[in-house]
Amino acid sequence: MNTDRPDDSASARKNDALRGLRRKLARTAAAPAPAAAPSGAKVYRRDLPREAPRPAPPDPGICIPLERLVQGIEAPSPMGPGFYLIEAAAGEPLASAVPRALDALSRGFEAPLAPADVCFLDIETTGLGTALTFLIGTLVWGGGQWVCRQLLARTYAEEASILHAFAERVRRTPLLVTFNGKTFDVPSLRARAAATGVALDEPRFHFDLLHVARRRYADTLPDCRLQTLERILCRRHRVGDIAGADIGRAYHDFVRTGDARELALIVQHNRQDLLTVAELMARIVLCDT
Repeated sequence: MNTDRPDDSASARKNDALRGLRRKLARTAAAPAPAAAPSGAKVYRRDLPREAPRPAPPDPGICIPLERLVQGIEAPSPMGPGFYLIEAAAGEPLASAVPRALDALSRGFEAPLAPADVCFLDIETTGLGTALTFLIGTLVWGGGQWVCRQLLARTYAEEASILHAFAERVRRTPLLVTFNGKTFDVPSLRARAAATGVALDEPRFHFDLLHVARRRYADTLPDCRLQTLERILCRRHRVGDIAGADIGRAYHDFVRTGDARELALIVQHNRQDLLTVAELMARIVLCDT
């Protein structure tokens, strides 16, 4: 019996495997290199999500103060440090449509609704739940026109001041109009007011447009997000808008560095939201009548 035969067979299989591996390596080396991607093309790895990269943040070596980018004034507060008050006329398109919508809404109230009786609201926070509120945007009637009045906390310490200023306003305003305000804006303000010791009254009447929009447009539009309604119903497209997911990070960066370039985008984003809420309210109410 030849005891060397099994060892010879194992050695032969090993040699065959090595020769096969060498042939594969040789073919790989001889294959032509893949064509280079054209200049400016996005190249994705297969193990990464195929989504466009987000715009790069501003150059950290540049710092532009808030006052150079956003016109406003220092507003005093009995709650402590003052805050930054930004006021701007909303423009002519709302001047006639919103009062006519309020006349139509008055049928559900005991008394007529004047423009001074309504406050449109949209807030910006650093996150969800009980996250800090740093910008309270309102659209109110003043001086014979609609005015976008934004209360900005430039530091974390100014949050109580803007909450107090808003509480004073809503206390004398019967109707609050929001978009998803019953789920987000008002509960967030309520939680932050409790945390900062500010007395905040509940709105006497609260018209949340999201619920009306879902009933009316859920079967005809892709979704009922505010910017979807703005694009399709109001026929406005935003350019250079900041993504909602970046707002909290951008505010923390402003507090840390003092560079207001992204904060200015947040202020503009909030103002556009307010104008859209007011226009949607007018469109929905006047369409019903």
